[in-house]
Amino acid sequence: MFFLVYGAKSTLIGAAGSPLPYSDQWNFEALGLYRPYLTGTLNWDQLLAPYNEHRMFFTRLLLLGLFELRGGWDPILDMLVNGLFAAIAGVVYAAAVVPAAPDGWRPIVFAFVAFCLVLPLGFENTLMGMNSHFFLFILLSVAAVVMMSGEEALSPRWLAGFFCALLLEFTLASGALTPIAAALIALLQAAAGVRSRSWREVIGVVLQLAAGTLMRISTVSHDTTLPSLQAHSLGDFLWAAVSVASLPLLPVVGLVLVHAPLAWLLGRTLRDRPPADAAPWRLLAIAAWIAAQLLAIAYSRYQTPLSSRYLDIVVLLLPLDLVALSAMLGRSPGARSRGLRIYAGAWLFVVVLAVGAGAYFSSWRLAWQEKTELEMSQPKVTAFLASKDKAELNGVVGWLYPDVNRLAEILADPEVRIFLPEAVQPPGTDPAALREKTFAKGRYAFIAEGLKTVLRAGPVWVALGVALIFLAGARRIWGRGTTALE
Repeated sequence: MFFLVYGAKSTLIGAAGSPLPYSDQWNFEALGLYRPYLTGTLNWDQLLAPYNEHRMFFTRLLLLGLFELRGGWDPILDMLVNGLFAAIAGVVYAAAVVPAAPDGWRPIVFAFVAFCLVLPLGFENTLMGMNSHFFLFILLSVAAVVMMSGEEALSPRWLAGFFCALLLEFTLASGALTPIAAALIALLQAAAGVRSRSWREVIGVVLQLAAGTLMRISTVSHDTTLPSLQAHSLGDFLWAAVSVASLPLLPVVGLVLVHAPLAWLLGRTLRDRPPADAAPWRLLAIAAWIAAQLLAIAYSRYQTPLSSRYLDIVVLLLPLDLVALSAMLGRSPGARSRGLRIYAGAWLFVVVLAVGAGAYFSSWRLAWQEKTELEMSQPKVTAFLASKDKAELNGVVGWLYPDVNRLAEILADPEVRIFLPEAVQPPGTDPAALREKTFAKGRYAFIAEGLKTVLRAGPVWVALGVALIFLAGARRIWGRGTTALE
């Protein structure tokens, strides 16, 4: 899974990645990180400060580390390294979901998980070098809810999950909802009688709720532009939530038809009451976390709930439905089985087709449009850097930066011009002058270049992943014995 996901990310970066920074990278990286770092004014308060409502501490540390390793700003290297975190998150998610399926369904579920993760649905996260926090968020969230939902409160494994939840404070603001989702599952388990109602468990739930509340309070933003993005009525909020939850189909219809298996799994689990560490609870814990994220997206980004950057999270709900669907088929013998088989076949066909169509007609086309427009903007940026004539930026598209006047101010700043990526460095720029300002002095730039060369071999990584799948399949066949050709 790791090689498949990483190979897909690397291939997308090779096809559509731009060496030109764009959008939030100018404010977050250029002005908020590299300039104060090189001028010696960067402090812990700045590293821990929220950007919009997100306290992206780990992202800042990673970007600074890569800046030092490379001896400068290299957006492509940043993207490629971010892809590693995406692949690790994919492995953790698959390890939690695939084993929950019945034996005969596991290859299908594995293939479906891989299908959902390799498509460029969340291309914005892959193609923006500062978006590692999205992948760290998924990785830590899945680990947190899985460990806390299946273990006794305050046990070592539970505490490890709780620690992962606390680390979410430094990724996305909606990480505050992860311990709250885990608390909801703990309460359901207690109501079902599979988790004790001891003081130990009470303390665990209180810690989860308190952590989520404090994390949310700490990331409240004073940015006056954010309220304009939020839902302003209950109707707006509910429609945005239904629209996101219905993906990849139309609103309401998709919500019912796509997620009916998860609704069945919830009812069946509450009725059968399996142990707290059983697979159904693990799936429901992940589903509760995703549902909380969908509600957060619907409220805080009402105007753009279907933005590509959120689809890396939304798509994770679909494999859970498939596992629940496989369990439905195994529990329904007789006359009902035929109807369920028809529904299962239709579900697989329609959902796979809809996800693939969305990946092409929406995500891929937008990714290519982004690449094309940034390529058109790059000569204009280069011309401005040479002449400092603002007229050179006329016609620069919105992908690059929404305010051309502000972009001109950033590009004219001598403390920014010194560390611009090689693709748009001003004439006469001396790389040695920049490296002298860094701690490593550019001594490890060759390592960065070698790492970049290896990581950008996307098709090779995909081939390695496929080869390992074939090898694993062949070993299973060999273990069962072979027969001659007839």
